[in-house]
Amino acid sequence: MNRSREHARTLLRKARDDAWMLAQLIGKSEAPDWGLGFHAQQAVEKAIKAVLSDRGVEFPRTHDLAELTELARGAGVSEPPDGADLDLLTPYGAPVRYEVAADVGLERGLDRNWATGVVQRTLSWAQDLLGTKGEGL
Repeated sequence: MNRSREHARTLLRKARDDAWMLAQLIGKSEAPDWGLGFHAQQAVEKAIKAVLSDRGVEFPRTHDLAELTELARGAGVSEPPDGADLDLLTPYGAPVRYEVAADVGLERGLDRNWATGVVQRTLSWAQDLLGTKGEGL
């Protein structure tokens, strides 16, 4: 297995781990939106980076989902299903862990159903592109 492919599979495994953590907490009213949003954002970020890595596309150290989506498009990869809206999760990346929510644009709160759906659709997109649907990785 080439190094890009191996890295892609590792990223996809980690994306699935974030999705699993989101699924465990999403139904708990006491779970803070910032924590749920963080795992949603991380799952999507890692799934996109897995596809980029598989295609041999270098990507910067960023949590900006719009930037990563644009890189995928520029590499001739189909856009993730919710590509136009993914940037709504970007503030839940690293900034939310260190800033006050109002300072990073999270006053509205997280639409938990939307976030769960986005993660599932993005993971499915990545698995299809990597040909790993149904694999335990």
